[in-house]
This record gives sequence, C-alpha cells and structure tokens, in this order.
Amino acid sequence: DAHRHRAVDAATAARELRCTEDRVQALIDAEADLQSEFGLTPLLRVGGSVPRDVWESDRHTVSAFQELARRLKRGTPIVHR
Repeated sequence: DAHRHRAVDAATAARELRCTEDRVQALIDAEADLQSEFGLTPLLRVGGSVPRDVWESDRHTVSAFQELARRLKRGTPIVHR
C-alpha cells in the first residue's frame, strides 16, 4: 500500500489531525517530549518529514498521531492490549 510508505510532513499531519500546520508545529515546538521521544522534530523544518512508521508507531503505548490528537483535544487514544 503506497500510503504506508509515504512520509508525513507538517501539512499531512495537520490534515490528518484536522487542524492547521501552525497549530501542529507550535505544539511540537512547545513540547520537548514530542521532539525527543516521538521523533517529530523534522516537522518543525521547512520540507521536513517523518516516516509513516514513526508517525504511527505505538512504542510509547500510543502513536505520535494519537498523542498529538489528544493534546490538540481532537480525540482520546484507545489503547488495545
């Protein structure tokens, strides 16, 4: 599936989270753990992106997408065990 191999840039993240790029980038910039633990620092750079598997990885119990959605008040992650 081509979608699984496509990198996620700030515009894609914003679309998936249904908010603006500025809001996504401001949150990542303000929250050090989103940069260090979730690996989202590249989304702060013009043209930067993260691999889709980083965006969707649940190695922190929730994915980067789910954590951003929670902090942006766009939903509550459901963790399946």
